[in-house]
Amino acid sequence: MFKKGQVTVFIIVGIVILLLSAVSIYFFQNFTTDGLTSKISNTQPIKDYIEGCLNNQLNEVIYLIALQGGYYKVPPDSLDFGVKEFDFSLQIPYYLNNGVQNIPNKEDMEKEISSALLDRVDGCLDLTIFNEYYSFIDKKKINFEVSLSNNKVGIIANIPIRLSVIDSDIDYSINPNLDTSLEAKSNLEAQREIISLNNDLVDLNRIDLTAGNERKIISLDKFQASTFSNLGKLFDASSNFTVEQKKNENFICLTCLSKLANESNFRVNMQEVENEDSYIIIYSLRDNPGTMIFNFAHKFELSEKEGPLSIENIDSLQAKLGEEFVYAVKAVRGDFTFYDNTDLFDIDSTTGIIRFTPTEEESGTYFIKVGIKNADGDFDEDIFTLQIIGKENSIITEDIPYLVGKVGESFFFVFSASSSQNLALTYLDDSDLFEIDSWTGSIEFIPESAGEYDFLITITDEKNNRVTEKGTLLVLG
Repeated sequence: MFKKGQVTVFIIVGIVILLLSAVSIYFFQNFTTDGLTSKISNTQPIKDYIEGCLNNQLNEVIYLIALQGGYYKVPPDSLDFGVKEFDFSLQIPYYLNNGVQNIPNKEDMEKEISSALLDRVDGCLDLTIFNEYYSFIDKKKINFEVSLSNNKVGIIANIPIRLSVIDSDIDYSINPNLDTSLEAKSNLEAQREIISLNNDLVDLNRIDLTAGNERKIISLDKFQASTFSNLGKLFDASSNFTVEQKKNENFICLTCLSKLANESNFRVNMQEVENEDSYIIIYSLRDNPGTMIFNFAHKFELSEKEGPLSIENIDSLQAKLGEEFVYAVKAVRGDFTFYDNTDLFDIDSTTGIIRFTPTEEESGTYFIKVGIKNADGDFDEDIFTLQIIGKENSIITEDIPYLVGKVGESFFFVFSASSSQNLALTYLDDSDLFEIDSWTGSIEFIPESAGEYDFLITITDEKNNRVTEKGTLLVLG
């Protein structure tokens, strides 16, 4: 069974990335402004400042849009997915809703990125730090041209900015957009022109109308930013999978999902949500190197035949090459037979026992469906992952020592693990006592109550190989 924790940790990682991006914008703005001198000899620093800020905003926007299935303003009939760890809620769109396909196209996504940047651009336009200039920005004319490709997102920002500057400070080679029609205007005329554009946006106290220095007006309007991103690839994979799923109507296309994971080199997690009248699957695609998570959902009407039978929820299973794998599927309520949808094995229709020996060519991760049905046509099904690995796991871990902490004192520990294939690792815990850092494997917290606490740490690599280590923490009073 695909547990909520599997999808939630993906989404939490995405939110962490989003928060870190926001923090980077704050430090960018402070670092940039602190390093500027009060004497600016040309407008290139202004251009660099705005483009650097826009680049940070662009990164934050595309991570948010990926988490929300390609949308900034999500359709109203989307799924509300809460993440209690962050007191945070995401809106996840239905790409498939009871047989109706609703997938945005790339042009739609470009418009969503543009809309998000328009809402955030003010944070990049505080030019008061450049105190050699008086500026006016016509915000009503700001717009963004967005280009989305498989591995890159680029923008051209049209931001009409007019600057009043002392003549000797102008570098004409850097400012090809110099408004030559205003070159001959006197200092007084130039400043009055700036003021007349919009009195509300000009600091009148900073303008000395009696100053004798000649001033010119410079126009800036084009700014560019770009970032490498798998947003386009993740969207294409999600769209293609949805198209294939639609062909299968209410039957979950697990072979399509396996094909998606293997061909795209993306990690795929799913969570099932069952309501009274619908069955929802939330899909989370994570790119390689694992810096972006793309969410979308499919919604199905529940069959009226479901209900009388019940099959167990199965956790993710793991088998080893060359070793016999045996697992007994459990079910209750009435007379029934077992069935499966895979070519890897044939489940015993009477006992529910799965028995087979994986071969070398069967290595990989599979999405398996098993079910039960009776003579009346009633049925119940469960979906789980089966990972077939070599005898030697690529994840190398060290035994967790017996840990000791103290109530009210900061406790810190890093779990040691590595990959023999140099793959990225992620960490997940089952403890209510602490939250492990999913990237570094470190825990840091202040224990609040004494006692001995057992916990499990699961370490997963990019190929879905995983190991679980058990540990114990003694908290002294």
